[in-house]
Amino acid sequence: MRVMIVEDEPGIRKLLEKIISGNEEFEVVASCGSFHEAVEKYSLFKPDIVFMDIEIKEDEADETASSRVNGAQCARILSNLNTKLKIIFVTAHSEYMSNAFDIYAYDYIVKPFDTGRIERTLRRILENERTAAPEIHDKLMIRGRESTSFIDIDEIVMVERQGGTTKIHALQGLFTTSMGIGEIEEKLKKPQFMRSHKSFIINMDYVSRIEPYGRWTYIVKFRGKDYDALITTAKYDEIKKIYG
Repeated sequence: MRVMIVEDEPGIRKLLEKIISGNEEFEVVASCGSFHEAVEKYSLFKPDIVFMDIEIKEDEADETASSRVNGAQCARILSNLNTKLKIIFVTAHSEYMSNAFDIYAYDYIVKPFDTGRIERTLRRILENERTAAPEIHDKLMIRGRESTSFIDIDEIVMVERQGGTTKIHALQGLFTTSMGIGEIEEKLKKPQFMRSHKSFIINMDYVSRIEPYGRWTYIVKFRGKDYDALITTAKYDEIKKIYG
């Protein structure tokens, strides 16, 4: 997999290059330290993954403090060019985490980091890719009274059990079925799906933030959506172990 590094600290950039290049499944095809250079090199090398600092120079030659920009702006541009691009923020600014996940961040690594933390992220990328490869055309079939619908599994944002009905919220719309949530869970075998609560299944690829809700429960918010899900404390702890 092709990797680009966007980091204006040369020492951190070289360290990331060394760690990533030590894995034969990954190739660092570009490395740069500014906003403009990142956009230019992305267009040239088309990487699959971008490791990006949350604060970068606007231009490599400009050393003034005012020249530093939010790397999230650059990430938005790259994400618009390729919606499947995996962006991993590497930064000392943990307060930007919620905003990072709003713009399609795959992961968020806080400095100072160790080799193991980068390695875990790389392994997770490989595991997800290997799992997804044979299932690239997977669809969920929902039978209705008058028609049968086929939903792209990767486009399912969340599944909710409400009364005797299961609601499937997907990018292409809302679908309802009498299928139980457990039955649907069996069909959603990809690693991004989690049974967050007895009544909810969530797709972590679309989660933007998680907020407290009572003593033992949290609310899951999704990027650009006006609906939400519930997650138990135990499941939230699992997420923190994966992404922490």
